[in-house]
Amino acid sequence: MVLRLGTPALASAICVLALSSQSMMHCAGLNSLRPAASSDMASVTSLSQKTTKSASSSGDSPMGRHRSQLRRTSISMPIPLAAADIIAAGSSNFPPARNPLTTMAPRMPTRPIYRYTILPTQGIILIMRNAFRSTEIILNPEGNMGWFEGLSGRGVRPGLANITELMNRLGNPQKGMRVIHVTGTDGKGSVCAMMESILRCSGYQTGMFTSPEILKVNECIRIGGEDVSDEDLEMAVEAIRPHVEDMAAIGMECTRFEVLTAMALVLFKLLSVEIAIMEVGMGGRLDATNVVDPEVAVINGVGVEHTRFLGSTVGEIALEKAGIAKKGAPCVTINTGEALEAIAAYCERVGAPLVAVSASDAEVVSTKPDSIDMLFEGELITVGLPGRFQAGNAVLAVAALSQLPDYQERISDHVPEGLSAVSWPCRMQKHIAMPLVIDVTHTSTGAARLAEDVAEIYGEVVLVIGMLEDKDLRGVCSKLAGVASNVYVTAPQSPRAAPVERMAAAMAEFRGDAQSFPSVDSALDAAMEERGDDNVLVTGSFRMAEEALIWLQKRFARYSTYSQGSTSTAASRAGTRKD
Repeated sequence: MVLRLGTPALASAICVLALSSQSMMHCAGLNSLRPAASSDMASVTSLSQKTTKSASSSGDSPMGRHRSQLRRTSISMPIPLAAADIIAAGSSNFPPARNPLTTMAPRMPTRPIYRYTILPTQGIILIMRNAFRSTEIILNPEGNMGWFEGLSGRGVRPGLANITELMNRLGNPQKGMRVIHVTGTDGKGSVCAMMESILRCSGYQTGMFTSPEILKVNECIRIGGEDVSDEDLEMAVEAIRPHVEDMAAIGMECTRFEVLTAMALVLFKLLSVEIAIMEVGMGGRLDATNVVDPEVAVINGVGVEHTRFLGSTVGEIALEKAGIAKKGAPCVTINTGEALEAIAAYCERVGAPLVAVSASDAEVVSTKPDSIDMLFEGELITVGLPGRFQAGNAVLAVAALSQLPDYQERISDHVPEGLSAVSWPCRMQKHIAMPLVIDVTHTSTGAARLAEDVAEIYGEVVLVIGMLEDKDLRGVCSKLAGVASNVYVTAPQSPRAAPVERMAAAMAEFRGDAQSFPSVDSALDAAMEERGDDNVLVTGSFRMAEEALIWLQKRFARYSTYSQGSTSTAASRAGTRKD
Protein backbone atom coordinates (compact mmCIF):
# COMPACT_ATOMS: atom_id res chain seq x y z
CA MET A 1 0.00 0.00 0.00
CA VAL A 2 1.37 3.42 -0.97
CA LEU A 3 0.79 6.37 1.30
CA ARG A 4 1.95 9.80 0.26
CA LEU A 5 1.77 12.78 2.54
CA GLY A 6 2.02 16.30 1.28
CA THR A 7 0.79 18.59 4.05
CA PRO A 8 3.07 18.80 7.11
CA ALA A 9 0.63 20.93 9.09
CA LEU A 10 -2.06 18.28 8.77
CA ALA A 11 0.02 15.29 9.73
CA SER A 12 2.89 16.13 12.00
CA ALA A 13 3.12 12.50 13.07
CA ILE A 14 1.62 9.20 12.02
CA CYS A 15 1.28 5.81 13.60
CA VAL A 16 1.30 2.65 11.56
CA LEU A 17 -0.40 -0.35 13.12
CA ALA A 18 0.66 -3.70 11.73
CA LEU A 19 -2.17 -6.21 11.79
CA SER A 20 0.10 -9.21 12.26
CA SER A 21 3.77 -9.83 12.90
CA GLN A 22 3.93 -11.56 9.51
CA SER A 23 2.94 -8.36 7.74
CA MET A 24 5.36 -5.95 9.40
CA MET A 25 6.25 -2.91 7.36
CA HIS A 26 8.79 -3.12 4.60
CA CYS A 27 9.86 0.36 3.60
CA ALA A 28 11.28 1.02 0.17
CA GLY A 29 12.16 4.04 -1.88
CA LEU A 30 13.04 6.19 1.13
CA ASN A 31 16.62 6.68 -0.04
CA SER A 32 15.34 8.71 -2.98
CA LEU A 33 13.72 11.29 -0.75
CA ARG A 34 15.22 14.72 -0.35
CA PRO A 35 17.05 15.48 2.92
CA ALA A 36 14.55 16.32 5.59
CA ALA A 37 14.34 19.73 7.12
CA SER A 38 13.82 19.71 10.87
CA SER A 39 10.39 21.30 10.48
CA ASP A 40 9.35 18.49 8.12
CA MET A 41 10.23 15.55 10.33
CA ALA A 42 7.83 12.99 11.70
CA SER A 43 8.19 9.65 13.37
CA VAL A 44 6.82 6.55 11.76
CA THR A 45 6.04 4.13 14.50
CA SER A 46 5.12 0.52 13.90
CA LEU A 47 2.96 -0.65 16.74
CA SER A 48 2.35 -4.33 17.41
CA GLN A 49 1.05 -5.21 20.83
CA LYS A 50 -1.55 -7.90 21.25
CA THR A 51 -4.83 -6.43 22.45
CA THR A 52 -6.63 -7.89 25.41
CA LYS A 53 -9.89 -7.90 23.53
CA SER A 54 -10.96 -11.49 22.90
CA ALA A 55 -12.10 -12.84 19.54
CA SER A 56 -15.52 -13.55 20.94
CA SER A 57 -16.02 -9.96 22.06
CA SER A 58 -14.74 -8.71 18.72
CA GLY A 59 -17.49 -10.46 16.82
CA ASP A 60 -17.27 -11.92 13.36
CA SER A 61 -16.99 -8.60 11.50
CA PRO A 62 -13.76 -7.80 9.63
CA MET A 63 -13.13 -4.85 11.92
CA GLY A 64 -13.56 -7.08 14.96
CA ARG A 65 -11.08 -9.64 13.63
CA HIS A 66 -8.58 -6.88 12.80
CA ARG A 67 -8.80 -5.33 16.24
CA SER A 68 -8.18 -8.72 17.85
CA GLN A 69 -4.92 -9.07 15.87
CA LEU A 70 -3.38 -5.70 16.75
CA ARG A 71 0.14 -5.91 18.14
CA ARG A 72 2.24 -3.09 19.51
CA THR A 73 5.99 -2.53 19.29
CA SER A 74 7.98 0.64 18.70
CA ILE A 75 10.51 1.68 16.08
CA SER A 76 11.18 5.20 14.86
CA MET A 77 12.36 6.53 11.53
CA PRO A 78 12.53 10.23 10.54
CA ILE A 79 11.07 11.03 7.11
CA PRO A 80 10.23 14.31 5.35
CA LEU A 81 6.48 14.72 5.28
CA ALA A 82 6.57 17.05 2.30
CA ALA A 83 7.50 14.17 -0.01
CA ALA A 84 7.08 10.88 1.83
CA ASP A 85 6.57 7.52 0.16
CA ILE A 86 5.80 4.74 2.60
CA ILE A 87 5.54 1.39 0.86
CA ALA A 88 4.01 -1.36 2.98
CA ALA A 89 4.57 -4.85 1.64
CA GLY A 90 2.87 -8.08 2.62
CA SER A 91 -0.28 -7.24 0.65
CA SER A 92 -0.51 -10.39 -1.43
CA ASN A 93 -4.22 -10.73 -0.67
CA PHE A 94 -4.96 -7.28 -2.07
CA PRO A 95 -6.76 -7.55 -5.46
CA PRO A 96 -4.03 -7.24 -8.16
CA ALA A 97 -5.95 -4.61 -10.13
CA ARG A 98 -5.98 -2.33 -7.10
CA ASN A 99 -2.58 -3.18 -5.63
CA PRO A 100 -0.48 0.01 -5.69
CA LEU A 101 2.70 -2.05 -5.54
CA THR A 102 2.09 -3.37 -9.06
CA THR A 103 2.11 0.15 -10.50
CA MET A 104 4.62 1.83 -8.19
CA ALA A 105 6.40 4.72 -9.88
CA PRO A 106 10.01 5.60 -9.00
CA ARG A 107 8.98 9.10 -8.01
CA MET A 108 5.99 10.86 -6.50
CA PRO A 109 3.13 11.32 -9.03
CA THR A 110 1.49 14.67 -9.67
CA ARG A 111 -1.64 13.52 -7.80
CA PRO A 112 -0.51 12.31 -4.36
CA ILE A 113 -2.59 9.69 -2.58
CA TYR A 114 -3.38 10.17 1.10
CA ARG A 115 -5.54 7.54 2.74
CA TYR A 116 -5.51 4.51 4.98
CA THR A 117 -6.72 1.02 4.11
CA ILE A 118 -7.55 -2.12 6.03
CA LEU A 119 -6.52 -5.19 4.03
CA PRO A 120 -8.67 -8.34 4.29
CA THR A 121 -6.21 -10.39 6.35
CA GLN A 122 -3.02 -8.38 6.60
CA GLY A 123 -1.87 -4.84 6.06
CA ILE A 124 -1.82 -1.55 7.94
CA ILE A 125 -4.00 1.17 9.34
CA LEU A 126 -2.72 4.72 9.10
CA ILE A 127 -3.65 6.91 12.03
CA MET A 128 -2.95 10.63 12.20
CA ARG A 129 -1.66 12.23 15.37
CA ASN A 130 -1.25 15.84 16.28
CA ALA A 131 2.32 16.58 17.36
CA PHE A 132 1.03 19.10 19.89
CA ARG A 133 -0.94 16.43 21.75
CA SER A 134 0.83 13.83 23.84
CA THR A 135 -1.88 11.19 23.48
CA GLU A 136 -2.30 9.08 20.39
CA ILE A 137 -5.57 9.23 18.45
CA ILE A 138 -6.58 5.61 17.96
CA LEU A 139 -8.71 5.00 14.89
CA ASN A 140 -12.36 4.42 15.76
CA PRO A 141 -14.54 4.88 12.66
CA GLU A 142 -17.88 4.66 14.47
CA GLY A 143 -16.67 6.92 17.24
CA ASN A 144 -15.30 9.64 15.00
CA MET A 145 -18.31 9.86 12.70
CA GLY A 146 -20.62 9.62 15.68
CA TRP A 147 -18.74 12.54 17.23
CA PHE A 148 -19.11 14.48 13.98
CA GLU A 149 -22.85 13.89 13.76
CA GLY A 150 -23.17 14.88 17.39
CA LEU A 151 -22.08 18.38 16.43
CA SER A 152 -25.55 18.89 14.90
CA GLY A 153 -26.75 19.83 18.37
CA ARG A 154 -24.74 23.05 18.15
CA GLY A 155 -27.14 24.38 15.54
CA VAL A 156 -26.47 27.30 13.19
CA ARG A 157 -24.00 29.99 14.28
CA PRO A 158 -23.11 32.42 11.48
CA GLY A 159 -19.64 33.92 11.73
CA LEU A 160 -16.09 33.40 10.52
CA ALA A 161 -14.16 33.35 13.81
CA ASN A 162 -14.39 29.58 14.34
CA ILE A 163 -13.64 28.51 10.78
CA THR A 164 -10.74 30.98 10.52
CA GLU A 165 -9.18 29.64 13.70
CA LEU A 166 -9.73 26.04 12.63
CA MET A 167 -8.13 26.68 9.23
CA ASN A 168 -5.15 28.32 10.93
CA ARG A 169 -4.67 25.25 13.13
CA LEU A 170 -4.87 23.00 10.06
CA GLY A 171 -2.24 24.98 8.15
CA ASN A 172 -4.78 26.86 5.98
CA PRO A 173 -5.29 24.17 3.31
CA GLN A 174 -7.52 26.57 1.37
CA LYS A 175 -4.64 28.94 0.66
CA GLY A 176 -3.53 28.80 -2.96
CA MET A 177 -6.50 26.63 -3.93
CA ARG A 178 -8.42 27.51 -7.09
CA VAL A 179 -12.02 27.99 -5.96
CA ILE A 180 -15.34 28.98 -7.52
CA HIS A 181 -17.67 30.13 -4.74
CA VAL A 182 -21.43 29.85 -5.30
CA THR A 183 -24.44 31.24 -3.44
CA GLY A 184 -28.08 32.05 -4.17
CA THR A 185 -31.54 31.01 -3.01
CA ASP A 186 -32.56 28.47 -5.65
CA GLY A 187 -30.53 26.47 -8.15
CA LYS A 188 -27.06 26.98 -6.72
CA GLY A 189 -26.52 23.24 -6.38
CA SER A 190 -27.46 22.69 -10.02
CA VAL A 191 -25.05 25.45 -11.09
CA CYS A 192 -22.29 23.78 -9.06
CA ALA A 193 -23.04 20.41 -10.67
CA MET A 194 -22.96 21.92 -14.18
CA MET A 195 -19.63 23.66 -13.62
CA GLU A 196 -18.13 20.54 -12.07
CA SER A 197 -19.26 18.40 -15.01
CA ILE A 198 -17.83 20.83 -17.57
CA LEU A 199 -14.52 21.10 -15.73
CA ARG A 200 -14.25 17.33 -15.35
CA CYS A 201 -14.95 16.85 -19.06
CA SER A 202 -12.17 19.39 -19.66
CA GLY A 203 -9.70 17.13 -17.86
CA TYR A 204 -9.50 18.81 -14.43
CA GLN A 205 -9.33 16.96 -11.13
CA THR A 206 -12.41 18.55 -9.58
CA GLY A 207 -13.69 18.96 -6.06
CA MET A 208 -17.23 19.98 -5.16
CA PHE A 209 -18.73 20.85 -1.79
CA THR A 210 -22.51 21.13 -1.47
CA SER A 211 -25.03 20.74 1.33
CA PRO A 212 -27.13 19.35 2.81
CA GLU A 213 -26.81 15.67 2.02
CA ILE A 214 -29.82 13.56 1.11
CA LEU A 215 -28.83 10.06 2.26
CA LYS A 216 -25.17 10.19 3.35
CA VAL A 217 -22.79 12.96 4.34
CA ASN A 218 -20.37 11.61 1.69
CA GLU A 219 -22.59 13.31 -0.92
CA CYS A 220 -21.48 16.74 0.33
CA ILE A 221 -17.87 16.23 -0.77
CA ARG A 222 -17.26 14.99 -4.30
CA ILE A 223 -13.88 14.45 -5.92
CA GLY A 224 -13.63 13.67 -9.61
CA GLY A 225 -17.41 13.41 -9.81
CA GLU A 226 -17.67 10.75 -7.09
CA ASP A 227 -18.81 10.96 -3.49
CA VAL A 228 -15.86 10.90 -1.13
CA SER A 229 -15.24 7.47 0.41
CA ASP A 230 -16.01 6.52 4.01
CA GLU A 231 -12.27 6.07 4.56
CA ASP A 232 -11.44 9.57 3.37
CA LEU A 233 -14.17 11.05 5.53
CA GLU A 234 -12.80 9.18 8.51
CA MET A 235 -9.29 10.43 7.77
CA ALA A 236 -10.49 14.01 7.55
CA VAL A 237 -12.33 13.79 10.88
CA GLU A 238 -9.29 12.15 12.45
CA ALA A 239 -7.17 15.12 11.40
CA ILE A 240 -9.65 17.79 12.42
CA ARG A 241 -11.22 16.46 15.63
CA PRO A 242 -8.32 17.23 18.03
CA HIS A 243 -8.27 20.87 16.93
CA VAL A 244 -12.05 21.19 17.28
CA GLU A 245 -11.88 19.72 20.77
CA ASP A 246 -9.03 22.04 21.73
CA MET A 247 -11.01 25.02 20.43
CA ALA A 248 -14.09 23.95 22.41
CA ALA A 249 -11.95 23.93 25.55
CA ILE A 250 -11.36 27.67 25.10
CA GLY A 251 -14.98 28.47 24.30
CA MET A 252 -14.86 28.24 20.49
CA GLU A 253 -17.38 25.52 19.64
CA CYS A 254 -17.40 24.62 15.96
CA THR A 255 -20.70 23.59 14.37
CA ARG A 256 -21.23 20.52 12.22
CA PHE A 257 -21.24 22.66 9.08
CA GLU A 258 -17.99 24.38 10.03
CA VAL A 259 -16.31 21.01 10.54
CA LEU A 260 -17.82 19.67 7.31
CA THR A 261 -16.44 22.68 5.44
CA ALA A 262 -13.01 22.04 6.94
CA MET A 263 -13.23 18.36 5.97
CA ALA A 264 -13.92 19.33 2.37
CA LEU A 265 -10.99 21.74 2.19
CA VAL A 266 -8.63 19.26 3.83
CA LEU A 267 -9.58 16.51 1.38
CA PHE A 268 -9.41 18.83 -1.63
CA LYS A 269 -5.87 19.74 -0.63
CA LEU A 270 -4.71 16.22 0.15
CA LEU A 271 -6.24 14.68 -2.97
CA SER A 272 -4.75 17.31 -5.28
CA VAL A 273 -7.96 18.90 -6.52
CA GLU A 274 -7.15 21.37 -9.29
CA ILE A 275 -10.36 23.43 -9.07
CA ALA A 276 -12.81 23.32 -6.17
CA ILE A 277 -16.43 24.43 -6.35
CA MET A 278 -17.77 25.53 -2.98
CA GLU A 279 -21.48 26.03 -2.37
CA VAL A 280 -22.50 28.37 0.45
CA GLY A 281 -24.53 26.78 3.21
CA MET A 282 -26.57 29.86 4.14
CA GLY A 283 -26.22 33.47 3.06
CA GLY A 284 -22.60 34.17 2.18
CA ARG A 285 -20.90 36.92 4.15
CA LEU A 286 -20.84 34.98 7.44
CA ASP A 287 -20.98 31.47 6.02
CA ALA A 288 -18.13 29.11 6.91
CA THR A 289 -17.29 28.62 3.23
CA ASN A 290 -16.38 32.30 3.03
CA VAL A 291 -12.96 31.43 4.38
CA VAL A 292 -11.90 30.77 0.77
CA ASP A 293 -10.42 33.30 -1.63
CA PRO A 294 -12.25 32.52 -4.89
CA GLU A 295 -11.20 33.13 -8.46
CA VAL A 296 -14.87 33.68 -9.29
CA ALA A 297 -17.90 34.37 -7.10
CA VAL A 298 -21.32 33.27 -8.38
CA ILE A 299 -24.69 34.53 -7.12
CA ASN A 300 -27.78 32.74 -8.41
CA GLY A 301 -31.31 34.12 -8.01
CA VAL A 302 -32.03 35.64 -4.60
CA GLY A 303 -35.36 35.23 -2.82
CA VAL A 304 -36.68 35.61 0.70
CA GLU A 305 -35.26 32.87 2.95
CA HIS A 306 -33.64 32.42 6.36
CA THR A 307 -35.05 35.80 7.43
CA ARG A 308 -33.96 35.20 11.02
CA PHE A 309 -30.32 35.36 9.93
CA LEU A 310 -30.22 37.16 6.57
CA GLY A 311 -32.82 39.93 6.70
CA SER A 312 -36.44 40.37 5.77
CA THR A 313 -36.19 41.87 2.27
CA VAL A 314 -34.68 40.69 -1.01
CA GLY A 315 -32.23 43.60 -0.89
CA GLU A 316 -30.99 42.74 2.61
CA ILE A 317 -30.62 39.06 1.75
CA ALA A 318 -28.84 39.85 -1.54
CA LEU A 319 -26.36 42.02 0.37
CA GLU A 320 -25.54 39.10 2.68
CA LYS A 321 -25.02 36.81 -0.31
CA ALA A 322 -22.87 39.40 -2.06
CA GLY A 323 -20.47 39.04 0.85
CA ILE A 324 -18.68 36.23 -1.00
CA ALA A 325 -17.39 38.74 -3.59
CA LYS A 326 -13.69 39.55 -3.19
CA LYS A 327 -11.47 42.33 -4.51
CA GLY A 328 -10.28 41.68 -8.04
CA ALA A 329 -12.29 38.46 -8.49
CA PRO A 330 -15.20 38.58 -10.98
CA CYS A 331 -18.66 38.22 -9.46
CA VAL A 332 -21.20 36.68 -11.85
CA THR A 333 -24.93 36.93 -11.16
CA ILE A 334 -28.27 36.31 -12.84
CA ASN A 335 -30.23 38.61 -10.53
CA THR A 336 -32.27 41.66 -11.51
CA GLY A 337 -34.04 44.50 -9.73
CA GLU A 338 -33.53 45.04 -6.01
CA ALA A 339 -31.19 42.06 -5.65
CA LEU A 340 -28.94 43.19 -8.50
CA GLU A 341 -28.77 46.72 -7.10
CA ALA A 342 -27.59 45.41 -3.72
CA ILE A 343 -25.04 43.08 -5.31
CA ALA A 344 -23.72 45.81 -7.61
CA ALA A 345 -23.29 48.22 -4.71
CA TYR A 346 -21.33 45.69 -2.68
CA CYS A 347 -19.11 44.69 -5.61
CA GLU A 348 -18.27 48.35 -6.28
CA ARG A 349 -17.41 48.83 -2.62
CA VAL A 350 -14.96 45.88 -2.49
CA GLY A 351 -13.58 46.23 -6.01
CA ALA A 352 -15.04 43.05 -7.54
CA PRO A 353 -15.84 43.25 -11.28
CA LEU A 354 -19.54 42.48 -11.75
CA VAL A 355 -20.83 40.36 -14.63
CA ALA A 356 -24.62 40.21 -15.02
CA VAL A 357 -26.25 37.58 -17.26
CA SER A 358 -29.84 36.71 -18.09
CA ALA A 359 -31.77 33.46 -18.47
CA SER A 360 -33.01 34.88 -21.78
CA ASP A 361 -29.49 34.40 -23.16
CA ALA A 362 -30.60 30.80 -23.83
CA GLU A 363 -33.80 29.65 -25.53
CA VAL A 364 -35.39 26.37 -24.47
CA VAL A 365 -36.64 24.50 -27.53
CA SER A 366 -37.79 21.25 -25.89
CA THR A 367 -38.31 19.73 -22.45
CA LYS A 368 -38.17 16.07 -21.45
CA PRO A 369 -38.51 14.21 -18.14
CA ASP A 370 -34.72 14.00 -17.84
CA SER A 371 -33.30 16.95 -19.83
CA ILE A 372 -33.87 20.08 -21.85
CA ASP A 373 -32.60 21.22 -25.24
CA MET A 374 -31.65 24.87 -25.59
CA LEU A 375 -30.17 27.23 -28.14
CA PHE A 376 -27.17 28.96 -26.61
CA GLU A 377 -24.57 31.06 -28.38
CA GLY A 378 -25.78 29.73 -31.73
CA GLU A 379 -25.51 26.07 -30.74
CA LEU A 380 -28.15 23.49 -29.81
CA ILE A 381 -27.13 22.10 -26.43
CA THR A 382 -28.68 19.40 -24.25
CA VAL A 383 -28.68 20.00 -20.50
CA GLY A 384 -28.93 16.74 -18.57
CA LEU A 385 -31.31 18.13 -15.94
CA PRO A 386 -35.08 18.59 -16.40
CA GLY A 387 -36.95 21.89 -16.18
CA ARG A 388 -36.92 25.10 -18.20
CA PHE A 389 -35.30 26.98 -15.33
CA GLN A 390 -32.17 24.88 -15.82
CA ALA A 391 -31.42 26.95 -18.92
CA GLY A 392 -30.80 29.97 -16.69
CA ASN A 393 -28.61 27.86 -14.42
CA ALA A 394 -26.62 26.72 -17.45
CA VAL A 395 -26.14 30.30 -18.66
CA LEU A 396 -24.86 31.29 -15.22
CA ALA A 397 -22.54 28.27 -14.98
CA VAL A 398 -20.94 28.93 -18.37
CA ALA A 399 -20.61 32.66 -17.67
CA ALA A 400 -18.81 31.89 -14.41
CA LEU A 401 -16.40 29.45 -16.05
CA SER A 402 -15.71 31.93 -18.83
CA GLN A 403 -14.08 34.20 -16.24
CA LEU A 404 -11.32 31.66 -15.62
CA PRO A 405 -8.04 32.48 -17.39
CA ASP A 406 -7.86 29.01 -18.96
CA TYR A 407 -11.45 29.00 -20.26
CA GLN A 408 -10.74 29.56 -23.95
CA GLU A 409 -7.71 27.32 -24.08
CA ARG A 410 -8.97 24.34 -22.12
CA ILE A 411 -12.65 24.57 -21.14
CA SER A 412 -14.83 26.19 -23.80
CA ASP A 413 -14.80 23.26 -26.23
CA HIS A 414 -16.14 20.94 -23.52
CA VAL A 415 -19.19 23.01 -22.51
CA PRO A 416 -21.75 21.01 -24.58
CA GLU A 417 -20.31 17.70 -23.37
CA GLY A 418 -20.30 18.79 -19.73
CA LEU A 419 -23.84 20.17 -19.77
CA SER A 420 -25.16 17.04 -21.44
CA ALA A 421 -23.42 14.76 -18.92
CA VAL A 422 -24.45 16.65 -15.77
CA SER A 423 -26.31 14.69 -13.12
CA TRP A 424 -27.81 16.05 -9.92
CA PRO A 425 -30.18 13.88 -7.85
CA CYS A 426 -33.66 14.79 -6.67
CA ARG A 427 -34.07 17.78 -8.95
CA MET A 428 -37.41 16.90 -10.54
CA GLN A 429 -35.96 13.42 -10.87
CA LYS A 430 -38.23 10.82 -12.47
CA HIS A 431 -37.34 7.31 -11.35
CA ILE A 432 -37.17 4.60 -13.98
CA ALA A 433 -40.11 2.20 -13.96
CA MET A 434 -41.74 4.11 -11.11
CA PRO A 435 -44.49 6.75 -11.37
CA LEU A 436 -42.48 8.83 -8.90
CA VAL A 437 -40.86 12.25 -9.24
CA ILE A 438 -38.68 13.56 -6.39
CA ASP A 439 -37.67 17.18 -5.92
CA VAL A 440 -36.07 19.09 -3.03
CA THR A 441 -37.81 22.43 -3.67
CA HIS A 442 -38.50 24.29 -0.42
CA THR A 443 -38.96 27.95 -1.45
CA SER A 444 -41.92 29.69 -3.05
CA THR A 445 -39.83 30.77 -6.07
CA GLY A 446 -38.61 27.23 -6.61
CA ALA A 447 -42.14 25.88 -6.17
CA ALA A 448 -43.47 28.21 -8.87
CA ARG A 449 -40.85 26.96 -11.33
CA LEU A 450 -41.46 23.37 -10.33
CA ALA A 451 -45.20 23.72 -10.89
CA GLU A 452 -44.69 25.12 -14.39
CA ASP A 453 -42.30 22.37 -15.41
CA VAL A 454 -44.34 19.55 -13.86
CA ALA A 455 -47.46 20.79 -15.66
CA GLU A 456 -45.63 20.90 -18.99
CA ILE A 457 -43.95 17.50 -18.69
CA TYR A 458 -46.38 15.38 -16.66
CA GLY A 459 -49.72 17.19 -16.54
CA GLU A 460 -51.39 16.81 -13.14
CA VAL A 461 -49.64 14.87 -10.39
CA VAL A 462 -50.49 13.50 -6.98
CA LEU A 463 -48.65 15.78 -4.56
CA VAL A 464 -46.99 14.42 -1.41
CA ILE A 465 -45.55 17.34 0.55
CA GLY A 466 -43.88 18.00 3.86
CA MET A 467 -41.61 20.89 4.87
CA LEU A 468 -39.39 22.22 7.62
CA GLU A 469 -40.95 24.60 10.09
CA ASP A 470 -38.85 27.66 9.21
CA LYS A 471 -39.82 27.63 5.50
CA ASP A 472 -42.54 29.56 3.66
CA LEU A 473 -45.25 26.91 3.96
CA ARG A 474 -48.05 29.07 2.62
CA GLY A 475 -46.02 30.34 -0.33
CA VAL A 476 -44.96 26.85 -1.44
CA CYS A 477 -48.47 25.44 -1.01
CA SER A 478 -49.98 28.26 -3.07
CA LYS A 479 -47.70 27.48 -6.01
CA LEU A 480 -48.04 23.69 -6.00
CA ALA A 481 -51.71 23.20 -5.14
CA GLY A 482 -52.89 23.97 -8.66
CA VAL A 483 -50.82 21.27 -10.35
CA ALA A 484 -52.10 18.47 -8.09
CA SER A 485 -55.02 16.12 -8.71
CA ASN A 486 -54.80 15.07 -5.05
CA VAL A 487 -52.75 16.39 -2.15
CA TYR A 488 -51.25 14.30 0.66
CA VAL A 489 -49.75 16.30 3.52
CA THR A 490 -47.21 14.80 5.91
CA ALA A 491 -44.04 15.59 7.88
CA PRO A 492 -40.49 14.25 7.44
CA GLN A 493 -38.67 12.75 10.40
CA SER A 494 -36.72 15.81 11.45
CA PRO A 495 -36.73 17.86 14.65
CA ARG A 496 -37.15 20.89 12.39
CA ALA A 497 -40.17 19.49 10.53
CA ALA A 498 -43.39 21.47 10.40
CA PRO A 499 -46.06 19.47 12.27
CA VAL A 500 -48.58 17.75 10.01
CA GLU A 501 -51.34 19.92 11.47
CA ARG A 502 -49.54 23.14 10.58
CA MET A 503 -48.72 21.90 7.09
CA ALA A 504 -52.35 20.86 6.59
CA ALA A 505 -53.56 24.29 7.69
CA ALA A 506 -51.26 25.99 5.18
CA MET A 507 -52.47 23.75 2.36
CA ALA A 508 -56.16 23.98 3.35
CA GLU A 509 -56.27 27.59 2.17
CA PHE A 510 -55.69 26.37 -1.37
CA ARG A 511 -56.88 22.77 -1.26
CA GLY A 512 -59.68 21.95 1.13
CA ASP A 513 -59.57 18.30 0.02
CA ALA A 514 -55.96 17.72 1.13
CA GLN A 515 -55.47 14.60 3.24
CA SER A 516 -53.08 14.31 6.19
CA PHE A 517 -50.79 11.39 7.02
CA PRO A 518 -48.54 10.84 10.05
CA SER A 519 -45.52 9.66 8.05
CA VAL A 520 -43.97 9.95 4.61
CA ASP A 521 -44.28 6.18 4.14
CA SER A 522 -48.02 6.18 4.81
CA ALA A 523 -48.58 9.20 2.57
CA LEU A 524 -46.64 7.60 -0.29
CA ASP A 525 -48.46 4.29 0.12
CA ALA A 526 -51.82 6.06 -0.10
CA ALA A 527 -50.72 8.20 -3.04
CA MET A 528 -49.53 5.17 -4.98
CA GLU A 529 -52.71 3.22 -4.31
CA GLU A 530 -55.00 6.08 -5.34
CA ARG A 531 -52.99 7.81 -8.08
CA GLY A 532 -54.81 6.37 -11.09
CA ASP A 533 -52.63 7.22 -14.11
CA ASP A 534 -50.97 10.24 -12.48
CA ASN A 535 -47.36 10.39 -11.37
CA VAL A 536 -46.62 11.09 -7.72
CA LEU A 537 -44.56 14.20 -6.91
CA VAL A 538 -42.70 14.23 -3.59
CA THR A 539 -41.29 17.60 -2.57
CA GLY A 540 -40.89 20.19 0.17
CA SER A 541 -37.45 19.52 1.64
CA PHE A 542 -34.25 17.49 1.41
CA ARG A 543 -35.57 15.31 4.23
CA MET A 544 -38.68 14.48 2.22
CA ALA A 545 -36.41 13.38 -0.62
CA GLU A 546 -34.38 11.25 1.78
CA GLU A 547 -37.43 9.43 3.10
CA ALA A 548 -38.88 9.00 -0.39
CA LEU A 549 -35.67 7.30 -1.56
CA ILE A 550 -35.69 4.99 1.45
CA TRP A 551 -39.36 4.21 0.82
CA LEU A 552 -38.54 3.52 -2.82
CA GLN A 553 -35.99 0.89 -1.84
CA LYS A 554 -38.62 -0.93 0.21
CA ARG A 555 -41.57 -0.59 -2.17
CA PHE A 556 -40.07 -0.76 -5.66
CA ALA A 557 -41.28 -4.28 -6.42
CA ARG A 558 -44.80 -3.42 -5.29
CA TYR A 559 -45.28 -0.21 -7.25
CA SER A 560 -42.90 -0.60 -10.19
CA THR A 561 -44.58 -0.09 -13.56
CA TYR A 562 -42.62 -3.15 -14.68
CA SER A 563 -44.27 -5.31 -12.05
CA GLN A 564 -47.68 -3.80 -12.81
CA GLY A 565 -47.26 -4.14 -16.54
CA SER A 566 -48.33 -0.53 -16.94
CA THR A 567 -47.99 1.07 -20.36
CA SER A 568 -48.47 4.64 -19.23
CA THR A 569 -45.32 6.75 -19.19
CA ALA A 570 -44.50 10.31 -18.40
CA ALA A 571 -43.60 10.96 -22.01
CA SER A 572 -46.96 9.73 -23.32
CA ARG A 573 -48.76 12.22 -21.09
CA ALA A 574 -46.36 15.13 -21.50
CA GLY A 575 -48.14 18.40 -21.90
CA THR A 576 -51.58 17.00 -21.02
CA ARG A 577 -53.30 18.39 -17.99
CA LYS A 578 -56.71 17.58 -16.58
CA ASP A 579 -59.13 20.44 -16.18
